[in-house]
Amino acid sequence: MKLTALTTLFLISFCSLAVDKVYRFGVVTKESQLPFFQAIKKGCVTRARELKNVECLFADISEASARLQEQAIKNFILKEKIDGLAVAVINADFLQRSLSKFVPKHVPVITVDADFSEDILKGKPSIRAAYVGTDNYALGFQLGELYKKSTTTKSEFCIISGHRYTDNLNQRIKGFLSSVNKSKGDLYSQNPRCPLYSLENSKNSLKQMDHMLSLGVSKKVIPSIILMGGWPQLIPNQYKKVMGKYKSLMQDKLVSVYSIDALPVQIDLLVNGLSQGNVGQMPVEMGREVINVLHDIVRNKNVKQINSTGVVVCTPEKYQHCL
Repeated sequence: MKLTALTTLFLISFCSLAVDKVYRFGVVTKESQLPFFQAIKKGCVTRARELKNVECLFADISEASARLQEQAIKNFILKEKIDGLAVAVINADFLQRSLSKFVPKHVPVITVDADFSEDILKGKPSIRAAYVGTDNYALGFQLGELYKKSTTTKSEFCIISGHRYTDNLNQRIKGFLSSVNKSKGDLYSQNPRCPLYSLENSKNSLKQMDHMLSLGVSKKVIPSIILMGGWPQLIPNQYKKVMGKYKSLMQDKLVSVYSIDALPVQIDLLVNGLSQGNVGQMPVEMGREVINVLHDIVRNKNVKQINSTGVVVCTPEKYQHCL
């Protein structure tokens, strides 16, 4: 009887521990205070609360820096004792070293928003268990389709991206150019100075926009800015001040701006005539899916390698579904 009672007590205690196990997942993005990454955080935290036995730990990163990401990863592993990690790739080579140095093999790693390149994944297929985010080539292609549909006269475009070595942004550029290159004739041409690289900095990208639009207007061409990320539109007061001088030209279709992402602040600019179109991602859904995928992995469930979260196309005429 005593043995049976002890066995029963042990089983109850064991089951209680199993039920009470709390999984702690760390998320390391880029410049974490940007609205896009705050939306990922919102989805992550919300989904974790719904599951009750999961915590979403979101790293505070002051700028898009691989070194700051490494510090956050080190802190998550050594101090927070996380059970799984999601990271947005900035510098793939640097991140590989960071993961090798600090992340033990029993801690699963997935990527969010920005993945490793196909070449890296072919050589090291186990470097991450899954990717959560947008099909970036398709995202860029959709932006190209929107640009062509909305720009029916001869135009010279300038692409503004973040870092030269960031694969997800390069995939967007490839997708955009693929769409534009399918056009017949010479209706669309790229300014020979472009792409420009802003280091994913809002002020840098806004200065680049202003400079290239000013040059285009002075050359008597119809300049278009193609943003591979919403960086300049995320400082709306400064954006409005700079772009206000081009507003009448935008109304006359002599200047245009098209951007990736469709956050509320960007849709406000779109509605107020300070941009011509956005192709948005689904950052809240990304955050939710990060938790779902990591939660499945730690419970030994099968997960898809690619977990796409979709896009949304927004224009001044059709934007309500983007809010």
